[in-house]
Amino acid sequence: MVKSYAKINLSLDVVSKREDGYHNIASIMQRIDIYDEMEIEKSDVFKFFSDMELPDENTVTKAYKIITEYIGRELPVGIKLYKKIPTGAGLAGGSANAATLFEEINRIYNLNLNTDELRELGVKVGADVPFMIGGKTALCEGIGEAITDLDIDFKKLKALIVNPGFEVSSNEVYSNMNLKVDRVDFNSLIYALRNENLVEISKYLRNDMEDFVFKKYIEVENIKKEILKYTSATLMSGSGSTVYGLFDNEEALMKAYNNFREIYKNTYMVNLI
Repeated sequence: MVKSYAKINLSLDVVSKREDGYHNIASIMQRIDIYDEMEIEKSDVFKFFSDMELPDENTVTKAYKIITEYIGRELPVGIKLYKKIPTGAGLAGGSANAATLFEEINRIYNLNLNTDELRELGVKVGADVPFMIGGKTALCEGIGEAITDLDIDFKKLKALIVNPGFEVSSNEVYSNMNLKVDRVDFNSLIYALRNENLVEISKYLRNDMEDFVFKKYIEVENIKKEILKYTSATLMSGSGSTVYGLFDNEEALMKAYNNFREIYKNTYMVNLI
């Protein structure tokens, strides 16, 4: 059984819209220890089972098609996917599953593709997939494929994850959001993250997608307002609907967790890994 980890965005700056319809972004992505589980084994034919209903074309089937076309032959595997990461939540669960498939097929069939090669394949599935291949903490630019890995070892920071239980379409958010003129100060944010200084971190946390999402889904904004009662460092992850708070105090984290757990079943205390 392989763990397929989720991520949060420690700021998300939507820089510009591209001619191909995608957006250039800058974001620090951070792996967290919420995960789906996947069993992937060599097989006679490609087989895919998920304990959650998924469309016939999904991130896993796309990833399989892309890597077999790249290698030029079938690489049959049997896959069992057990979902725990909330979907449509800004946590990149589907991207994580695709990343895990790339990594496991590479291992099982001894393809000897390096991380950069796998990431080049990953971006063909989705913008978050390259980071999910080997990423822990990284500044992601372009559409997400230009990755600068950051050597940050979090000793005391933990996160509260609150998901309200409904999905938000990232395509809808990108289509309706207004671009900002000013940019996130990532140098200062990275410095604050290295020092695990919550006061400083909170000054530089920004997600450009919040404005549109908060207008359409007031509940997401209300979750953020409620988390602010416990920590100054809180932000929506990705295009939502998940909101997180960063904590350096176990007691405050537990209080917040107990409060939200009574309202939302998808509430988690997680490590930044």
